[in-house]
Amino acid sequence: THHEPTPTNLITAISDMETAYLAAAGAAPDSHEFVDGGLTGQTLVPGVYKWTNVVNFSGQLTFNGTATDVWILQIAKDLEVASGAEVILAGGAKAENIFWQIA
Repeated sequence: THHEPTPTNLITAISDMETAYLAAAGAAPDSHEFVDGGLTGQTLVPGVYKWTNVVNFSGQLTFNGTATDVWILQIAKDLEVASGAEVILAGGAKAENIFWQIA
């Protein structure tokens, strides 16, 4: 449903965005510094991933899981995605369940 961008709708949207960002930032990581942030050719299973360095990929990055699985990527520095890079959803994974929390 499309709603006109009224001040009330914008305030609600910003509040929802802040809530989601803080929830993602506060999630306890399952993995620290996975492959040192070089994600080209990697397959991520559901979970919470944390990096304190730059994260990048230039080829395929695959998220493999079911339609109800969730991925949270906590990145303290930059996310660098090269031209032509691809995100692949496998096994029923949904983009709406992948959260990129970049500080």
